[in-house]
Amino acid sequence: MAYMLSAQLVAMTFNTAAGLVSQDCRICDSILGPITIHQLMQLAVASLGAHPYTPSGSTWRAGQEVIKNALDAANNNQNWYGGANCR
Repeated sequence: MAYMLSAQLVAMTFNTAAGLVSQDCRICDSILGPITIHQLMQLAVASLGAHPYTPSGSTWRAGQEVIKNALDAANNNQNWYGGANCR
């Protein structure tokens, strides 16, 4: 799961670096609730820093999956609130 979370984090990092998405944009996630891209990326970085390997059975895998799913949905234009520089 850490690998897939990393992949989604990198994709969003490129989106923000290219100016396609502002880190101030908000998404609405069914589990995390309303959250900015900056906050979501910080959650991913903190989780990966603390738990870089989360195989099946890992206590931390489910939490990483929630963050990964939120980033995946944002990367695929599925959970945006909208606004300038928000997809």
